[in-house]
Amino acid sequence: MEVNFLNRERERFLSVTQRLDEGILIFDENKNLCFFNKKAKDLLSFQEKDVLGKSPIELKSLPSFRPLFEITGFGLLNVFDQKIEIGNRVILKIISTDLLKGGEKIGSLVILKDVTRENLIEKMKSEFVSLVAHQLRTPISSMRWMLKELIEEKRGKLNEKQKEYLEEMYLNNERIVQFLNDLLSTIRIEEGKYLKKKEPFSLEAVVELAIKLFKPEIEKRRLEIKYERPSRKLPLVKIDVEGIKTVVENLLNNAIRYTNPGGEIEISLRAPITETEVEFSIRDNGIGIAEDEKERIFSKFFRGKGAVRKETEGSGLGLYICKNIIEAHGGEIWFESKEGEGTIFHFSLPIEKE
Repeated sequence: MEVNFLNRERERFLSVTQRLDEGILIFDENKNLCFFNKKAKDLLSFQEKDVLGKSPIELKSLPSFRPLFEITGFGLLNVFDQKIEIGNRVILKIISTDLLKGGEKIGSLVILKDVTRENLIEKMKSEFVSLVAHQLRTPISSMRWMLKELIEEKRGKLNEKQKEYLEEMYLNNERIVQFLNDLLSTIRIEEGKYLKKKEPFSLEAVVELAIKLFKPEIEKRRLEIKYERPSRKLPLVKIDVEGIKTVVENLLNNAIRYTNPGGEIEISLRAPITETEVEFSIRDNGIGIAEDEKERIFSKFFRGKGAVRKETEGSGLGLYICKNIIEAHGGEIWFESKEGEGTIFHFSLPIEKE
């Protein structure tokens, strides 16, 4: 009776897995391939006699298996949603996880999903957005120059109303330029092309330049900036200077926009006692972040309800860009916030020892 039940369950399992759109590979406790479904065979183009009972070390000689083990290793490490390219530009997304029984590992499961079409569509979308952004940026930059010429009265005197209209046009033009720059930065990040040359540089210098850049806006909004300089000279960090400038300027710009006029912003820079990293922090006493929005704050195009209600301009790309730049440097970015009371953003960058 028990044997019949087990046979039925095995047949049901085989029937289900053969109909799946995902490829399935199962390795036993000795890391030998003991099962695969039809989809896995189609995706990886192999013959049963060449793979069944073989270990990852033996399977690496097959071209279609080699990219898989470059990700999981021969020990079949757990991985989630990693992409590999096999054969004629076929893109597979892979998940590798332990198979457990009673808390004990009895094998490994590898799931393969063909995302070639999705990948191609995503690439086409990125190329289209990039093309549009580049095409728009040139005429908009020309408009920026012409508006500045008019505002500075280099083309003749203006009355108060004319100047007011032109200044409003100039600000809106600046917002469009910033949005286009954010779009292009996002595309470069997703293509893995954002960071340029990394070189030893002073993070203090980057912070001081950002404060100087935003000084007119800080004074206009009557904000108090408290900059806690490090108590000792900090070591240089190896960074893409433009990238880290973008991060600091984004975080300072957010603090300014979301703090009410007359508010306070605190900036600090320090190296923990371990001297393995440099840490930057910026605190505002602005609108804060709602609890149910915290997990989405670094998502692409996300803007919180508080920011929308406050009618501040923004693309929802700034923090997404910041997170990607910091993580590309091997650093970490995080925050603490309470709605209505303010937010503290931190990021750390590793100090590279000579």
